[in-house]
Amino acid sequence: MLKRWFIFSFFIITSAVQAGQMTINDIKFIDDQSNSVSVDALQEKLKSQIGSDFNPSHLLEDVELLKKELPKYQKIVTNINPDRNKEGLKLVFEFQIKRTVQAVRIMLDEEIDEFDEGLNLHEDLISAKGTLFHTRNLEADKQTLIEKFKKLGFPAVQVTHSLHSKSSSRVQVRFHVKLGSRKIKVYDIKFHGNRSIDEDELLDTMKIHTRGFFLSSRPTFDVTQLDEDLKSVITYYQQQGFNAAKISTRTEYKKGLLTLHFDVQEGPRYMVRKVNVVGTEVFHESNIINAFNYKTNSPYNEKEMRQGLQRLREFLGSLGYPLSEALIDYDSETSTISLFVKEGEKQFVEAVEVVGNMKMKTKTILLDVTVVPGKPVNTKEIDKTLKKLRATGYYSDVIVDYVPTSKKGGKVVINITEASTQVIQFSAGMAASGMTGGVSYSNKNLFGTGKSVSVHAMVSEELYRLGLLYRDPHFVGTDLQLEAALNFDTRNKPGYDQQSLATRIMIEKQVTKNLKLGIGTRVEFVNIDNISSELKPHIHDATDSGTIIGLISTMVYKNEQYDSTGTVKSGFRMKLAMMPSYGDQGVYIKTFTEIVGSTSLGENEQGVSHTLSGKITLGYASDSTPFYEKFYAGGIGTIRGFDASSITPEGNPTGANVLIATNATYSFPIWKDKIKGVVFVEAASVGEGFSDLGDVRAVGGLGLRANLKDTFLNSSIEAGFAMPFLKQDGDKLKPFYFMFGDYDPAYDL
Repeated sequence: MLKRWFIFSFFIITSAVQAGQMTINDIKFIDDQSNSVSVDALQEKLKSQIGSDFNPSHLLEDVELLKKELPKYQKIVTNINPDRNKEGLKLVFEFQIKRTVQAVRIMLDEEIDEFDEGLNLHEDLISAKGTLFHTRNLEADKQTLIEKFKKLGFPAVQVTHSLHSKSSSRVQVRFHVKLGSRKIKVYDIKFHGNRSIDEDELLDTMKIHTRGFFLSSRPTFDVTQLDEDLKSVITYYQQQGFNAAKISTRTEYKKGLLTLHFDVQEGPRYMVRKVNVVGTEVFHESNIINAFNYKTNSPYNEKEMRQGLQRLREFLGSLGYPLSEALIDYDSETSTISLFVKEGEKQFVEAVEVVGNMKMKTKTILLDVTVVPGKPVNTKEIDKTLKKLRATGYYSDVIVDYVPTSKKGGKVVINITEASTQVIQFSAGMAASGMTGGVSYSNKNLFGTGKSVSVHAMVSEELYRLGLLYRDPHFVGTDLQLEAALNFDTRNKPGYDQQSLATRIMIEKQVTKNLKLGIGTRVEFVNIDNISSELKPHIHDATDSGTIIGLISTMVYKNEQYDSTGTVKSGFRMKLAMMPSYGDQGVYIKTFTEIVGSTSLGENEQGVSHTLSGKITLGYASDSTPFYEKFYAGGIGTIRGFDASSITPEGNPTGANVLIATNATYSFPIWKDKIKGVVFVEAASVGEGFSDLGDVRAVGGLGLRANLKDTFLNSSIEAGFAMPFLKQDGDKLKPFYFMFGDYDPAYDL
């Protein structure tokens, strides 16, 4: 009868082993090339002698003595080996000469096609030009090379080394690679004995694969992956209830092609027909079973069992029983799971304690804490508090624990490590106007209150900005977020120059995990100058100056997942902003929406996603909108391949009342997590009304994106070209583009 037990407990196991005395049978003194080293004058002074008992303290003293008396050696390493001929030990003192690695060469015994395949053989080697030479590194480096060549399809590869030196201070390391066989390609993978599970299901669990279609090249056999794939197949069988399944592999070679055979002995299949609950005193059995949430009449699955216990633990912890115990017994004869549950005493929060804060005020920290003294302990609220504190950016580390202090209560202890919050930052990026650069100073924790202030300056081809930004994440002690901004801008727009002094005050609330709502107001003083002769006839009511007073309402919904580079790989995002305003020409409304959806098609070994994404941007401005607030298309953010802000409705250079821009992008890793390829199609149209959206521009393009987030730039760089396949006469084209960072077009719209 199969039995499986899972217990939520913590054990501390201590043990001690008293080793017996061992006699030293032999002592050798060699250098790093296995040549004998003469220590005759010192040997009598050593405490470790042939025939004496081995003593670790004496060995350490002997090493120090040899270092002192023989300073020409940079290091002395001892090897302690058992004597196979008789009981006792053999000691080896290895003397490391002070030498620098002059060069590292990898020598192959034969020429092979497709030798490198993008794999840098010198990468990951410890021995490198200019480093200190250490003999012990050679064994590790040889093993690294063996693994690399096995991945290249040479399972019988052997690697040896030799040392060459023309001086006593420099050495050249040569690794000699004997491939041992032809490069092996995977011809076929076959399963035998798999009566219950289809072969295609098992192949999906493996990384070794056959070629996808008849025109593609056969994949190289990576022998290092075979053990992992065997474990994956066994695990999959166990997840389907075949806990006693036995699987072995054998290989068949023919003319450099490999057929891989998996021999399967499935054994009995264990099912779960019923779940019983034993021992519960507080909750009804149905509550426990629902929380455990294991589907009956399904295969026995240990992973699902553990996940079910985790769900049960979270259920009990959220209702005041964080110290409860749970145990599972599975009876294979009756196909029954028995849940043994002991809730224990209900726990209450007696106090919330903050430790570790040096600058941040305790009352400010507690504004992000959702645990309330006097109420039952709720592990969900503790986890929510932990995530909320970490998301603030004020702390480099946060730990939240519940510590029982009595039979029915305890305290929640919040242990924080404060992060540096004052930052001077230099930035580079792209907007619809072209390349931008800037510098900013920010203090994210002003006087330990959690409030932040920043001053920034930005310069681009058509925009100069000096700004001040203030944020309060807990406005008047609530969960409302206040943001106040003051910006002075000078813009060189097509056909005119614009200077503005703008203020914006926003109050936002995170309604749910994914939804944020905001409302605010703006006041802007605008001065227009140098209006072109082409533009002037179309703006009869234009004045040298104007004032805009308006409201702002925003909604942001975001549910996205990210890959290892921090790039969105899947999910959905929607932004909506409405700005009813009053200007010199009366009341008008400006609004825009951006909708983005992404899906991951898989990831490489570094966790970088193959991502397919789509985006739609919509903008609308009513007829009385000032011309300097209307929409333009062209450039990054709307449609690449056209000059920035060069697309306007036909016969009207003052901008559009309606804009629609779409984008479809496929991004894929090319080299590890550093280089990505980008293929995209974009389209855009502008008009004075929805009925005028007819002159569509469209482009297709290719690009390369470099991940530089681990460098001082802390961003990414993308460059490429876009070729229009739908355009209009007189369009200003700009086929090449270059972009720092990620650009959000909603900012300019």
